[in-house]
Amino acid sequence: MNKEDKQWLKKCIDNPDKYKIFVDNDGIFIVDTEKQNNEDVWGDDVVHTFWNFGYDFVVDLLEYLGTNVDYV
Repeated sequence: MNKEDKQWLKKCIDNPDKYKIFVDNDGIFIVDTEKQNNEDVWGDDVVHTFWNFGYDFVVDLLEYLGTNVDYV
């Protein structure tokens, strides 16, 4: 998880009514709910896309939370 990912994650935690995280099979991204135009969250609605997804994102997230984590 890079510095920008961490900053955006903090924004989402601090502002759960403003930002929503969407999880897709090949990406994890953030939408500003105040700017969201419709239910289709692709394109201009996305304010940030996380660097990793899938297993890599889970490991990054658990590391960010301070756990001792590794792949098996």
